[in-house]
Amino acid sequence: MIQKIENGKSLRPRKIDQIAAVLDVNPAWLMFGEKSSSELDPESVEVAKTWNSLPEPIRSRIKRSIFEQAMLHSQK
Repeated sequence: MIQKIENGKSLRPRKIDQIAAVLDVNPAWLMFGEKSSSELDPESVEVAKTWNSLPEPIRSRIKRSIFEQAMLHSQK
């Protein structure tokens, strides 16, 4: 499970709340590095639900695009 999270293969793992509880951190921090909120914001939840409904070939294509955009943005 943790390997899938680290590799980005699981956007909203089913056991993330339990893992966070054992580590005494909030799930948002484990997934996104956000310390300020104990819950995902509504937009993140909506994106996660939509992501889970997509078949794998589409997920991979979207994920590549997101990473490409993030790299372009970080170079500015």
